[in-house]
Amino acid sequence: MKRSMYKMISSLAVMFVMILTVVNVNAAESQYTLPVQGQVNGEIIKGNEKQTYELELTEAGRITIDLNSSIDSNGNFQFKDSQNNYIFQTYIEGDSKNPGRAVYVRDLEKGTYRLTVSNDDTGGALGKYFIKTTFKAAATDDVEPNNGTAEAQKLTFGKKTRGYLSTQDTVDVYGIQLTKAGTLTMDLSSYVDGYTMIQLIDEYNTQFYGTYIRGTSKNPVKFFQHVNLEPGQYYLRVYEDSSTDDTGVYEVKATFVSALNTEVEPNNGTVEAKAFPFYKTQTGFLSWNDQIDVYKISIPKTSKVGIDMTSYVKDHAAVTLFDANNNKLMDQYVYGSAKMPGRYKEFITLKRGTYYLSVRDDYGTDDTGKYKLKVTSTHLLPALSVNKVTARSTKVSGKTEKGATVTMTIGKKSYKRTADEKGNYSFSISKQKVGTSIKISSKNKYGSSVKTVKVSK
Repeated sequence: MKRSMYKMISSLAVMFVMILTVVNVNAAESQYTLPVQGQVNGEIIKGNEKQTYELELTEAGRITIDLNSSIDSNGNFQFKDSQNNYIFQTYIEGDSKNPGRAVYVRDLEKGTYRLTVSNDDTGGALGKYFIKTTFKAAATDDVEPNNGTAEAQKLTFGKKTRGYLSTQDTVDVYGIQLTKAGTLTMDLSSYVDGYTMIQLIDEYNTQFYGTYIRGTSKNPVKFFQHVNLEPGQYYLRVYEDSSTDDTGVYEVKATFVSALNTEVEPNNGTVEAKAFPFYKTQTGFLSWNDQIDVYKISIPKTSKVGIDMTSYVKDHAAVTLFDANNNKLMDQYVYGSAKMPGRYKEFITLKRGTYYLSVRDDYGTDDTGKYKLKVTSTHLLPALSVNKVTARSTKVSGKTEKGATVTMTIGKKSYKRTADEKGNYSFSISKQKVGTSIKISSKNKYGSSVKTVKVSK
C-alpha cells in the first residue's frame, strides 16, 4: 500500500514538472542570462515571441554585442539599463537564407542590463538568432561621483589618472589646487571614439581654456597645454558634449612648475604699486588671471635710470614707464618665449619725482609668463672726484663715498684702496708722462662710478 502511494506521488510530481516546463516554453516571454563573454543561441517561435536576457556587469567597461538574426522580416532588439533607459534599439532584417547582422559597442558603468529580442509585432516573424558578447574592463582611476565642482576628484601632480566617459556618465571633473603662482601643464591622451571636450575653469566657473580633440580607441589623440595661473582653486572638466555616444577611456597627467616670482601682489595699478628696489633683480609673473604688474620708482634727484628686462613671456610683454601725471615716457614691446627669452635694456634721465613702470599682457591674448626686471639709478652710485694729476705728481687723490672701494688702473696694473670716513682716498705713483690715462673707479653695493684723467704738464 505504501509502495503504491509512493509511486503515485512520484508520478504526480513528474507530471507537475512537465506541465511547468511546457508553460515556460510556450510563454509569450522568457528570461535568460546573457554572458559577459560568450555566445547564446535563441529562436523566436509561436508562443515564445519575446525573450529577455539579463546582463550583469560587475565593473565598468566596454562591451561589444554582435547580433545575428534569421528572424523573418524584422527582429527587434532592445538593450536597456536598470532604469529602463535605452542603450540602443534596432530592427534587423533577415531570414534563414540571408541572416542580418548588427554590431554595437558601448561603454557602460557597472550594473544590470536587459536585452530583449522579439518579432516585429506582426505575429508572423519567427526564426533563429544568436548573440555574441565580448567585454573589456575600463580599469579606471576616476572616483565617482565626480560630475561637478562640488564633487570634483583631486588631481595629484605627476600622477597619471585613467578616466572614463560612458553612456551613463558623460562628464568627469577634477580639482586642482595651486598654492603658488606658476605654470600648470595638462597632458591628456584620449582613447574616446569621437570627440573629447576639455575645459579648464576657475572657482567662479569662468573658463580660461576650452577645446576639443578627436581620436579613437585604436588611434588615440594627444592634448598638451601650458597655462600660467595665480594661486587658487581650478578644475579640469573632461566630457562628451553630443548625442553621438563619444565615449571611452582617457589618461590625464597634470604637472606644475612654480614661477618663483618675488613680486608682491596686488600690484595691478598705481594705487597698489610697491616700491621697486634699485639694483636688485626681481622676478615677475603675468598669468591668465593677473595680466599686469605696476611698480613705483622714486627718484630723489635728477638721475640716469636704467631698465633691464629679460622676458620669458610668450610672444610679447608691453613695458611702459610713465610719470605721476600718467604721461608716457617710454613704451616698448619685448618679444620672447620660455625657451628663447627676449632682452630689453634702456636708459633714461629722470628728474626728481615719482614714476611708475608697468609690465603687462597688452591685448589679453594669453601673452603670459615670467620676466626678470632690474632698475638702476645713478643717484645711488658713489660720488667721485679726482684731483688734477701732472707730470710732476707723485700721488693720485680725490674724494668719494666713505668706505667705497676705489680702484686705480694705469696701463695693465690696478691698485685698490678703501675710502676713509670722510671719503678721501690717495694712491702713490711714480711720475707719469704727459698724456698718460689713469682710470679711477669707486664701487659701493649698488655699482661703480668711473672717471678717467690724463696726466697734464
